Amino acid sequence: MTTERYIPEDFNVLEQHRRAIFMEHMYKCSGRENPEHPQHGHFTGLWQKFCIEEAGPVCVNMWFDQQHAIAQYKEEMRKLEVEKELPEISVALLDVSSCSDDECSETFIPTYSD
Repeated sequence: MTTERYIPEDFNVLEQHRRAIFMEHMYKCSGRENPEHPQHGHFTGLWQKFCIEEAGPVCVNMWFDQQHAIAQYKEEMRKLEVEKELPEISVALLDVSSCSDDECSETFIPTYSD
């Protein structure tokens, strides 16, 4: 009689270890360590409870944050496309250092451009 054990090729020891650690964490957080808890000693339903009460709300919020980030990205890309379409203004037109006071002055009109 052989004592060989069958281990599937895709069996990941680290993944199984992490699952066990997390299941223990959920067990403790649920209060099932207390001998008076109605589900003391049972791991049944822990994952479903975690998904609905903890991960679910977090994932919903993450989804909305992601949608907001996508909308912001699209808006920025739209702005960049609009900026590309605008004609470039010559820097020489903006340079007023060569103007004398009489050439570059404008008449002050109260409440017009202040």
